[in-house]
Amino acid sequence: MFGGRKAEERRRDEIRMADEAADHALKALAEGDVDRARTELSAAPKKLDFADIGWKVETTAALIEIEQGKGKAAIKRLTEITARLDETSLSRDDKGYMRLFALYRAIEASKSGKAPAELRMHAEDFRFDHTLVSGRLKSRFPLKKAEPVEPAPPPIPVPPGAGDDGKGAFSVCFCLRLDSVAPRRKAGPRGHEMPSRDDGACPPSGAAALLRAPGRRGLVSLTPQHPDSGAAAPTRPI
Repeated sequence: MFGGRKAEERRRDEIRMADEAADHALKALAEGDVDRARTELSAAPKKLDFADIGWKVETTAALIEIEQGKGKAAIKRLTEITARLDETSLSRDDKGYMRLFALYRAIEASKSGKAPAELRMHAEDFRFDHTLVSGRLKSRFPLKKAEPVEPAPPPIPVPPGAGDDGKGAFSVCFCLRLDSVAPRRKAGPRGHEMPSRDDGACPPSGAAALLRAPGRRGLVSLTPQHPDSGAAAPTRPI
């Protein structure tokens, strides 16, 4: 009784170890590291029941062989896996999906671009519902290989002074001044008049400086903002 319980626990541990080893190997393959994938898969126990987890380890080994250029050995392994899928506890749809997966990989590994007749005999005449296939199975064994996404090139930097005519960037400020008109007054409380805040000041604009001359109705301040010079161009009245 105790011997049977220990054997069952050992079997579950081996299935868990093999499943993790296959997952790590598949992840390394997705990252393009074939050597690491082979090392990760070697951590799986040597004696495994095909129906339990052996089918997954064997399929991962076939993918590694394809990446190593061992197409003939990979096709042979895929054919054996496809012929024995009915021994597993996978659902009908999962089995159909894995048959199609094996067919795709065999076509890729074949020099002629065709899968052998033995594999097609097991993989071509079947039906399954793709929506009922296990999501975990599809993520581990995708039918189509994902193309690497190339990052977009960085934008071309604009050279200093591009679009500049050599005169620098000007900040313009217009101010209207009426010296002949008396300051406006506002009515305050109880009839008192309050002086207006309109003192003719011009709001600042960036680094522009405004020079005002009496008797001028309109002034413009043109201050070149040169990056290497702090000198300002003379202000011209309009």
